[in-house]
Amino acid sequence: MKGNKFSIIIQSSIKRVVLIALIGAATIRQEDSCYSLLRWLVMTTFIYFGCNSYEQMQTGLFISSIAAAIIYNPIEKISFRRQTWCLDYVAFFQPS
Repeated sequence: MKGNKFSIIIQSSIKRVVLIALIGAATIRQEDSCYSLLRWLVMTTFIYFGCNSYEQMQTGLFISSIAAAIIYNPIEKISFRRQTWCLDYVAFFQPS
């Protein structure tokens, strides 16, 4: 019981720290080097959510979290041309 309570405290603390860091990084004017830190934060957040969704057997959430972590990874940056992002935008917002 004590270990479970400690785990819940750690998880909620991690969520709060990540939330504060992302809000702070998004609202404060940053230098170019800070965007690398922001990419690290976003990637680790998506990996964290991916691991939690894997443990809870939520396959769709797991796949989308890991895909977002791969897109935002700071090690090997993935970049698309403007036309590619426009096609993704149109495909995402198509009414079904």
